[in-house]
Amino acid sequence: PEPCSPGTAQPEPSKPACDGCSAGSYQDEAGATACDLCTNGSFCAERSTTPIPCPAGTVGLRRGLATASACEDVLAGFWAPTGSAVAEECVRRLAPNPLL
Repeated sequence: PEPCSPGTAQPEPSKPACDGCSAGSYQDEAGATACDLCTNGSFCAERSTTPIPCPAGTVGLRRGLATASACEDVLAGFWAPTGSAVAEECVRRLAPNPLL
């Protein structure tokens, strides 16, 4: 049989067809026997060939997220750039006093 394309895997060599990676997993190589769990800070739709970063202002706290809506909004006082697995606390900076 022909090797599986990225986004698919063939766990059983005797099987004639490749299985698409399920949502929450991906495969970036051809000829794979298994799909990998989507990484922290990202999500993976069905048949993904690469993890998609969670949008800015959200975090992917665990592996295997299937949709962008599974990325969680950061709490007030925190921020997260695109693809974050952990939110960072905002740092307060006082504006310089123009009268000094």
